[in-house]
Amino acid sequence: MTNDDQSADAPSGTPPTTPDPGGPEPGSIEDRLKRFDRWGLIAGGIAAIAVIGLIALLLTSGGKETPAETGLQVTPSGAEAPRLGPIVVSFPEAPATQVAEDLVSIEPAPAGAYAWLDDHTLLFQPDFPGLIRGREYRVTVNGSASGTGEDVVQAFTVEGKLEVRSVIPAPGDAEVPSEARVFVQFSRAVAPLTLLSEAAAGPVVAFDPPLSGQGEWLNTSLYAFTPTDLRPSTTYRATVAAGLTSAADGVLEGDYEWEFSTFQPGLATSTPADGTSFVPRDQQIELVFNQPMADGVAARVELATSDGSAVPHATSWSADGTTLTLAPNGLLDLSTEYRITLPAGLAGSSGGATPSERVLTFRTVDPPRVVSTSPSDGETRAGRYGIYIEFNNPMDIDTLQDAITISGIDREDWTLYSYGGQSVNINVPLEPSTGYTVSIGEGVRDRSGLPLPPYSWSFTTGALESGAYFATPSDVGVYSAAREQELLIWATNVDTVDLTLYALSDDEAKQYLRGEGLKDEPKNPVRTWSIDVNAEQNQSTLLTTTLGENGPLAPGYYWVETQKLNQWSSSF
Repeated sequence: MTNDDQSADAPSGTPPTTPDPGGPEPGSIEDRLKRFDRWGLIAGGIAAIAVIGLIALLLTSGGKETPAETGLQVTPSGAEAPRLGPIVVSFPEAPATQVAEDLVSIEPAPAGAYAWLDDHTLLFQPDFPGLIRGREYRVTVNGSASGTGEDVVQAFTVEGKLEVRSVIPAPGDAEVPSEARVFVQFSRAVAPLTLLSEAAAGPVVAFDPPLSGQGEWLNTSLYAFTPTDLRPSTTYRATVAAGLTSAADGVLEGDYEWEFSTFQPGLATSTPADGTSFVPRDQQIELVFNQPMADGVAARVELATSDGSAVPHATSWSADGTTLTLAPNGLLDLSTEYRITLPAGLAGSSGGATPSERVLTFRTVDPPRVVSTSPSDGETRAGRYGIYIEFNNPMDIDTLQDAITISGIDREDWTLYSYGGQSVNINVPLEPSTGYTVSIGEGVRDRSGLPLPPYSWSFTTGALESGAYFATPSDVGVYSAAREQELLIWATNVDTVDLTLYALSDDEAKQYLRGEGLKDEPKNPVRTWSIDVNAEQNQSTLLTTTLGENGPLAPGYYWVETQKLNQWSSSF
């Protein structure tokens, strides 16, 4: 490639010696960009991304001291250098040679091109996609060729080093369960940005002892391994080998190793569970361990009552060696607490042992009985809405449904509900002031099969609540002043209804209508009168009365209330 301003045989990296007539000053940013563009093309062409990087460099370096004032400078330095950032060498004075390769060497040698920014500033721009992530580079400036006397060496590390950021199980984790997966999170993408299922199938993690299983990339930087033969009581060493290469570039420099241990022998579940009550007398005990157990474990497990009396029993193991069954030689005693002791040191068949003693307790059922009822036996003012029965044991509700009778009420007129079996609710409407007898006949059993002795009790419901209530849709009414104002009243179990009428001021009425009530009780009644009630007990009667004594009330606001024996009151 040739350039109109420079001969084709000009040496690579040599700057122009004569500025364009009428152009910008040689030291200006514009002049530097022009010369970089011209001589960069001669050097073999630099990607557009390099020009962008150069612009950023020049715009951020303007205004600093000149290289002649600061001495030899090499940038970048340290860690986290940008991949596409230029390497810039500023000489104190213009070197005798302008051949970049004679002045500067970079190891390892990256692809890119040199360009002179001015007669004492040399730039190297890496080709896209840039320097290798995480790689250390060494820039050496030849002392004799540059006139500095001694070679100058400066190292820097490129950003984006491939590392293992975290792992699961974490280093040193113990009691890792058999269904655990192994996760490795890398610092940057490793799998290519294609279908993750098409990523390289090679192993990412190696295990000692070896593990079979399936690995997969959950995303471009997160790897998961699902073992199929994770053994209990085993310490695994996992290794991500050095040399693992990322999708674009970057290599894991050293092995990443860590260890984790799988679960030690232990009790997983038991039947009955620890603390269980109402255990039937013929209950067998099942102890499920989290792994196959060694021979001799059954002989060390103890079954005894809470006072320490041993319970004779037979033992058996499941085919996989994880479930131990204790079968008592006879029925367990009623109302007795039992204790199962698993001492520390029970060995697993793959090694390891239980770290501590484990004690389980359970209690057998009591003979079934009725604990309480509502209404209670002999109650004389019982409520009228439903019957409640509580037992000491959970009952077999199916045996209870047809064994209950209620005097005076047919079976189809009531329903029974139970939640948990230890109590029942009977939904039945009862008449006021009426005697009832509830009986539980034979054939009722608890869940363990023990029979409930027959049981019955009697009670009498109370009378309806005495009172009088205005038969109005709300506590405020509007009446016509042109005719007698009538008021309807419901009365129950009372001989008379006493009424009092008060006149309210406008302020009192407004206060009440705003929902604020009355600050003071009404005074100076307009009228007081009584109504006789002729009705049988527990029968509600609708009464009618007029508010005015000798004709309609005058227009205005009024307050009327009824009261009987200071036990109830109503207002309108």
